[in-house]
Amino acid sequence: MTNTKMRPMVALLAVLFTLSSLTCASALQGKLEKFGPLGNLPASFVTVTLNSRDTGKVIKTEHTDYDGIYYFNECKPGIYMLKIWIKGPYGMPLDFGVSVLDQPLTNIAPILIHSFKFKYPEEGQTFPNGIAITAKGTHYNLPEDAFVWLVLKHRNGNYYLTDRSIEINSDGSWKSRTIYVIEGTMEILAVLVTRKVNNEFRLRIISNNWLHYSKLPTNSCIIAQRKIDVH
Repeated sequence: MTNTKMRPMVALLAVLFTLSSLTCASALQGKLEKFGPLGNLPASFVTVTLNSRDTGKVIKTEHTDYDGIYYFNECKPGIYMLKIWIKGPYGMPLDFGVSVLDQPLTNIAPILIHSFKFKYPEEGQTFPNGIAITAKGTHYNLPEDAFVWLVLKHRNGNYYLTDRSIEINSDGSWKSRTIYVIEGTMEILAVLVTRKVNNEFRLRIISNNWLHYSKLPTNSCIIAQRKIDVH
């Protein structure tokens, strides 16, 4: 008698278990971006893997589409490592911890696959109406066809070139030459430029043309900045 009454309950539990197994799978979606001359652009056709947080084993492999979108289907809810197969710090892939939620779709915020940062500007000697500094920082995976210049922004809104583009090292560091910062300078900017703009800047430096820019040239983009207060 007891067994007869239990059979419907067992069948119901089996159905619920099956349904829960079907609904626990979730999709994971995100976007990769890269530096561009007019702002961030989609990072297309980049390999992305979803890895076990515990073992590091690759669970799924996908590639971003033309719009920089990647999509993993049928993921179990949990915490994973998202690995982006580009040359990050010290030439290693980028790793990010991601959580797949117990819902149909989990969206991840866009990830910028390039980096350029200021550590600090070192102050040197002073001179009339200004100071001398050396800027340092870190970077990874900068576009091969782009160039970075340090540009000073004055409180009057004008932009002034430094003497040349920066020195970028393979260990992920960068360093500028000595920069003479005039009184009234508010910020030092890292500006990503195309080869054409790079040649324009170089020509101005070679010809000793230090006239300011009222705005940055077309096909240039600010990728990092640091405040400087020179009274």
